[in-house]
This record gives sequence, C-alpha cells and structure tokens, in this order.
Amino acid sequence: MNQKESKHKDVRDMEQNRIWGDYVVERMNQLKDREKDKDGLLFYEIAEEVGKKLVKNITMTQIRKIFSEIQKKSKQKEKINPVLEVKRIEVMMAYTVGRFSSSKSKSDWQSFFKVVKKASEMVIQNKWTFDDYKNFFEAIIAYYRYHGGREQ
Repeated sequence: MNQKESKHKDVRDMEQNRIWGDYVVERMNQLKDREKDKDGLLFYEIAEEVGKKLVKNITMTQIRKIFSEIQKKSKQKEKINPVLEVKRIEVMMAYTVGRFSSSKSKSDWQSFFKVVKKASEMVIQNKWTFDDYKNFFEAIIAYYRYHGGREQ
C-alpha cells in the first residue's frame, strides 16, 4: 500500500469511527445562519435525518420518555425558564445514554445526545424558542415513525 492509499484508508477509518451525531451537529450549525436556511427547510431535513438514524436501535418508548417532558413543559411555557428546562432534559438524556452504554444502541444514543445538546444550545443562545425545540423533537418523532420506528 502506497502513502496515498494509506492516507485514504486512514480518512475512511476515521469517518467510520465518527458517530453520526457529529455530522448532524455540523449541519445544525447552519441553522444559526438565516442566509443558509432562508426557507427553513434545513430544520426539517435534519429532523428527518435524525429520525431515520434512530429507527435502527432505539424504540419509540425510549424517545417518548424524553419528548413527554418537553411537551409537559411546553404547555407551561409562560411559567418556565427555557434554559433551565433544556438543561434538565439534557440531564435526562445523559442518564439514558449511561443506561444504554453497553448495548448495541450505544452509538445511536450518544449521537442523539449530541443532537439534544446542540438543540439545547440553540435555545440557550436565543437562536430557538422553546417551541422551536419542541417542534424539532416532534419532527424527529414523525420521521422516526415514517421510516419504520418501532414501539418496543
């Protein structure tokens, strides 16, 4: 194997070891720039990408536990501090990721956690409202179901 082939193999190996959440977070960075996402479709493209990735190893029941908290707080939006709530949801996700750390779904949970952290960051930086945060998760769940997500 020559030096050029070796370099390409290293890049491929690095890409395979990288979890999909890293790619999604990079795409989410474009959501901050209204010029790059003028029509708002990137929001839904990213949600579909996440929903599709979750189908393989994560059940609807597991996702619903997180989303039910988001929905509950959304109904009380005048009474909540959005920054504290998204951080609390991050903590719930961290616990869930830890519970599944030895299972086959580990990398999917880690990736999903990265996406949740990025979505939380968007709220903390006032790029998104709490409703945007909730809508993002609703879209993920809708695409998850569309792509064959299972209950258990």
